[in-house]
Amino acid sequence: MKRLPKTLPTTPPVTTGFAVNDQYPQPESAIAVEAYHDESRKDPPLRIAYMRYVAEGPECGYDWSENLAYNPKNTNYKDFGCSNQHNLAAMVANPADLLGPRTEGPRYSERRDDAFGKYAKGKATAAEKTDDERVRVKDQ
Repeated sequence: MKRLPKTLPTTPPVTTGFAVNDQYPQPESAIAVEAYHDESRKDPPLRIAYMRYVAEGPECGYDWSENLAYNPKNTNYKDFGCSNQHNLAAMVANPADLLGPRTEGPRYSERRDDAFGKYAKGKATAAEKTDDERVRVKDQ
């Protein structure tokens, strides 16, 4: 699918940086817009396409044909780990995270600069503890 210009000749301009819907917002770079050629209409509609990842776990618990108590080779049974994979797929917030790590965001430089400044001066870099956070050992 090739990218077309933001303004098509017979359609209103496409806004930039919009979300396809509230549940799955998409950046502009992930959305492809193309004209849908329909000779019977004066203003042809737009076709908007985007990728959305969905995590689907395997179907589990259908093959209990072998005796799990007898396993002389000490091998895993057929559905071993299936429920873990199924539950992970159900719990993951962004299925694209299963494909690889996200890109790094901007660094939080204020805390890092503060800690490095204290280190350079020879001071403790840890946060100060209040009296109720300190551990006290009583002599007996």
